[in-house]
Amino acid sequence: TNAPVINPSTAPIADPSTAPIADPSTAPISDPTGSPIADPSYAVCAQGCYQWVVGYSSNSCDQTCGDPEIGGTCQQDLVETITTDTAFDEMLCSAYILGSITSGEEQPTGRAGFCGGGVNVWTFATAPAAFAYQSYFEDPNDPNGGGYYVVDHYCYFPTAPATVTGSCATQYPGPPSQRFCACAIPDCSNWNGTMLMSY
Repeated sequence: TNAPVINPSTAPIADPSTAPIADPSTAPISDPTGSPIADPSYAVCAQGCYQWVVGYSSNSCDQTCGDPEIGGTCQQDLVETITTDTAFDEMLCSAYILGSITSGEEQPTGRAGFCGGGVNVWTFATAPAAFAYQSYFEDPNDPNGGGYYVVDHYCYFPTAPATVTGSCATQYPGPPSQRFCACAIPDCSNWNGTMLMSY
């Protein structure tokens, strides 16, 4: 006979089911929250802020940064980074002159405007500093023979890290020189309209 002993069956053992074992849920296990675990802070204070400040003549950077107008602390390690023309220019352009809020003195805008007497003409300090030299000129247009004064700053900065000496307590009384001080500021907001930097 040509018939097979067992006829194959095309029917499955059980009907397939399109239903899943459990209904899927679109809801998360718990409701997500939009609140972070901690409020992020975008203030630079997380790392630290500092401001370059030109102090009063003969004052140390400890005195300059500790002045009530600043309320900061001197950062000698940052002072010691001013050993190149680029570093000096960047520092000078962002510096704030102590007392200028009440005196109305303009802030430095660069060596041409502030260091009119020259930069590194001679060595009078062991860290970045400046001293003012006042010159008197007769006014040829004044019939009474009057004149006027012009104040030029002579600026100095060491040109190699090894030549930076002293500390935040160092003063330059002769000639009475103003130190360029890096002052750590406790408040990182826009301080006195000047640009704060982070470190």
